[in-house]
Amino acid sequence: MATTRQTEIERKYDVEEGGGLPDLSGIEGVGSVETRETVTLEAVYVDTERGDLARAAITMRRRSGGKDAGWHVKLPAGAGRTELHAPLEDGTIEGDEVVAPAGLLDAVRLVVRGRPLVPVARIRTERTALILHDASGREVAEVADDAVTATDLRSGEERSWHEVEAELLGIDEDGGAEDGGVQDGGAEDGGVQDGGAEDSGRQDAATGTPRTAESGAALLDAIERALLGAGAVASASRSKLARALGRDDLTDASTGGGTGAGSGFASATSSKRPKTAIDAVAASLRSLVGDLLAADPAVRRDDAESVHEMRKVVRRLRSVLAASRRVLDREQADALRARLATLGRVLGEARDAEVRAARATTGIDALPADVGDRRLRNRLIANARRDYRRAHRKLLTFLSGPEYFGLLDALDEFVAAPPAGKRAASPAGKALRRALEKEVDRSLRRAGEARSAEAADAMDAQHAARKAARRLRYAAEAAQAGGGIRSRGDIERVAALAAAAEQVQDVLGDHRDASVFAEHVRAESGRAHAAGEQTFGYGVLFSGARRAADDAETRAEEAVRGLRRAAKKL
Repeated sequence: MATTRQTEIERKYDVEEGGGLPDLSGIEGVGSVETRETVTLEAVYVDTERGDLARAAITMRRRSGGKDAGWHVKLPAGAGRTELHAPLEDGTIEGDEVVAPAGLLDAVRLVVRGRPLVPVARIRTERTALILHDASGREVAEVADDAVTATDLRSGEERSWHEVEAELLGIDEDGGAEDGGVQDGGAEDGGVQDGGAEDSGRQDAATGTPRTAESGAALLDAIERALLGAGAVASASRSKLARALGRDDLTDASTGGGTGAGSGFASATSSKRPKTAIDAVAASLRSLVGDLLAADPAVRRDDAESVHEMRKVVRRLRSVLAASRRVLDREQADALRARLATLGRVLGEARDAEVRAARATTGIDALPADVGDRRLRNRLIANARRDYRRAHRKLLTFLSGPEYFGLLDALDEFVAAPPAGKRAASPAGKALRRALEKEVDRSLRRAGEARSAEAADAMDAQHAARKAARRLRYAAEAAQAGGGIRSRGDIERVAALAAAAEQVQDVLGDHRDASVFAEHVRAESGRAHAAGEQTFGYGVLFSGARRAADDAETRAEEAVRGLRRAAKKL
């Protein structure tokens, strides 16, 4: 069954044992209050042995009882939490063996990275819920009175407490109940304490339903005043699971080993300006590792351009590592570059097919209808899309395998404590400028070699020049992002250098893409001819691709001159 989702925005309060809920019928925006029958909720929470989900502020549980029985994953999301839901039968927990629903596991795979899930806590909740309706009868909030008994399955310690949760209903990331997501379930684990329903949608003018941050927060504020007036106090813990494990904050790493590496999220970049070269390089690498982790879910969803974006991040990482060989330990940096190259190749297979399909679509759409016929489209577009789907499946297999997860762990460890090279302690600005000068020399040398290469070697030489320009561009952009370049003039000169290198990269990329497409069209034309098909359209496409390649080659000369000018200013 498909996974559903909703956005959870809640506040949590502690009450004395035996305390009840106040009358909430007089709250502004509430037309009526419905008291639901008391239910017993039994939940088992799971995590890795080292607590990766907890450190990433994520919870996963299997809960029985109540109307939203099933598996739940709760992810951080702005002012609230995104809750994913799957049916009970989609997964099992038998002893220490956890088989989670595939859809939910996909949502946390980047964090758990193939490590097995195990039960960490069992929570029993006796819940009496009040459902608040607006004047039109629509459900707008739930106030749940919970008597909780929890067992830490690692230590065996049992804890009990009494709490109240107030949660907005009918809220999701886009402003309404989404995809049939569970709307009647209790709010649990990691709700927001300060309550704003940020970006939660639109106000229903007729009913006043909380569809905006302002209206949602106003309703929660009104509920809070009533609860505090009845003796409740704001909860010190934002999560039932954290409390079950004896903590106030779920992200406290005391549940497992490790220091945060491997948690699925790179350490935050320091706001201080880096003084040494290794500080600046480390800041750039941390930012890029964060970008890589952020790109991963979109690739798994197969979002438009997601493969391209992730591939760019991989190339940026490799470029920074290459340009920083004297700042970092060269052997370890090169080993990491090699592992990133493997990921880049798998991404490249999918991206190349995607580009081929897009270029073919643009070219064929411009042809007369009788030329761009079905067979031509099948050979150049349908086949390329089929190649993309095949390559994307291969990519997903790689992204769910030990080699990729091992790479992510290695990146976490590397950026947490970058291995120092000979110039690690050099002043940041001086070391970065020196590294950029070397990259400039390399890029201009490759460009010169491409210009003088024999025809048979021209494609390879131009590809090498393009890669050198790309590496220079990414190194220059990383130097700016890392904060090691300080003076306004230097920042402007480095930015101009990055822009000039990007121009060389783009023009040489246009040349390569057009040339590769022309040869692909030529090969497909031969197959079409052998099959007795019309080939005129192939000739038109081939000629257009060759003209585009020649035009790019002409523009490349001016782009290289621009790079030389920017380099002299640096």
